[in-house]
Amino acid sequence: MKRAAVIIIIAVVIIIAGLVVLILSRNQPQSVETKLVVWSPFDEAEIYQEISADFLQKNPGVTLELKKISAKDAKDYEAKVVNAIADGDGPDIWLARFDWLPKHLAKSQPYPSVGNTDPIATFSQVITPAIIGLNVFDGQLYGLPFSADSLAFIYNRDFYLKARRELDEAAQAALEAPAKSWDELKTQMALISQRQGTNLNRSAIALGTAENTFAAVDVLSAFLAQAGARIVSEDGQSIVFNLSGLDPADPSRFPSTEALDFYTSFARSSSDHYSWNTGLGDPIEAFLAGRTGGLIGYHSTLQEILKKKPSFEIAVSPLPQRLPEGARVDFAAGWTHLVNRDSANQALAWRYLGALANSSLIDRYARATGKISPVDSQLKVSARRYEASEAEELFAAQLSSAKNLFKPEWQTVDEVFQDAIKQVVNSGISPQNAIDSAALRLKELIALRAND
Repeated sequence: MKRAAVIIIIAVVIIIAGLVVLILSRNQPQSVETKLVVWSPFDEAEIYQEISADFLQKNPGVTLELKKISAKDAKDYEAKVVNAIADGDGPDIWLARFDWLPKHLAKSQPYPSVGNTDPIATFSQVITPAIIGLNVFDGQLYGLPFSADSLAFIYNRDFYLKARRELDEAAQAALEAPAKSWDELKTQMALISQRQGTNLNRSAIALGTAENTFAAVDVLSAFLAQAGARIVSEDGQSIVFNLSGLDPADPSRFPSTEALDFYTSFARSSSDHYSWNTGLGDPIEAFLAGRTGGLIGYHSTLQEILKKKPSFEIAVSPLPQRLPEGARVDFAAGWTHLVNRDSANQALAWRYLGALANSSLIDRYARATGKISPVDSQLKVSARRYEASEAEELFAAQLSSAKNLFKPEWQTVDEVFQDAIKQVVNSGISPQNAIDSAALRLKELIALRAND
C-alpha cells in the first residue's frame, strides 16, 4: 500500500513539473528570425554583407538575402522586379534608377513619419542634399542611394593640343581654357572640327545624334534642365514641354526648343560647329581610336576608357552651362534603394537602410565598387581642366548642383526624346516642330496615366 502511494506521489510530481516547464516555456520570448530580401542588378553581395555587419550584429534575429537579378538590360531588370512584386513574390528592397522613381511611387513605401523627425533633413546631413532631393516626391523620402554619378566633358588632351597648334593666335586663345558655356563649347568645337561638305575629317566632340552619342537621352536631359524646361506642369495635370513662359526672366523663351536645338547642332551639317554623325560609329571606340576628340560622359565612362587604354592622355572639365554666370545645373544618375509597399517588413527595411546611411559605410561601399560617393563632401566645382587622376573630385562636386527632369514614365519619355533628336538630325524637321510633336505624345502618356 505504501509503495503504491509513493508511486502516485512521484507521478503527480512529474506531471506538475512538466506543467511548470510547459508554462514557463510558453512565457519565454521566442527567437523569431526575419529575412530582409534585397534585389539588385549588380553582383555586390559581398560589400553589402560587409557594410551590414554592424546592423546584423545588433539585430541577431535579422538575416540578409542579397540577390543579383540577371537581366539583358535595365528595362529587362525593371520588368522582372515589377512582375515579381505584382505576383506577390517581390523583395523587401530593390534598386531602381533615379529617373524610375516617378513611375514606381505607387509601389513604394516612403520613409515612415516618426514624431517630429524630418528624414529629408536628417539624411541631407549625410548625403548631398541635391541627391536626396532627387528621391523626394510630395514632401516624402522614397529612396536612399549609396552612389551617384554626374556628366562632365571628357577629352583627349593631345588631340586638342595638336588641333590648337594649327590655328592662328586668336583662335588658340579661344581654346586656352575649357568651355564653360554652351556658346563657348560651340566656338571651340567649330575651331577644332574639320570638314569637307558633310564629311568630317576631324571630329571635335561625339555629340548630337540619337543613335551613337553616349547616353544621348541623359545629355539632352541635362541641357533641358539647364534651359529650365519642364515636361509637366507643377500640378502634374498638363504637358508644358513645348511651351514658353516657364522662365520668369524671359517669358518669350522656349526652353525645350532651345535645348534640343543646341544638342542637335553638333550633328547638323548646316551648323558651323558640325562635329559628329552616325557614320563615325560608337562614341567610345571613336574616342579611343582618335576619330573624335571628346565626349560628354560619366565617371564610369572615364573608368571604362582608361581600362581599355590606361596610357591615354585624358582631361576632364565641368559640364558646360547654358549661361556661365548664375547657379550651376548638373545632371546626376544613379541607383537608389526603394522599399516595396507590399513588403511585410517595411519598417525593418527602412531601419536597415537608415543604419547604412552613414558616411563611413557609404564611402566604404563607393571605394569597393569604384563608384562616386554621394556623401556631402562640400567640394566646389572649379572651372578648370582636371587631370584623369583627380577627375573623381569633379564628378563628386557636381552632385551638389544636380537637377534632373521629372519623367512621368521613363521608357516613354526616353523614346520621345530619341525620336525628337532623330526628327531634327535625320529628317530636317525644325527643333520647335520636333518639340511640338514630342509634346503631343507626352500628352497621350498623361492621359493614359490618368485612366489607370
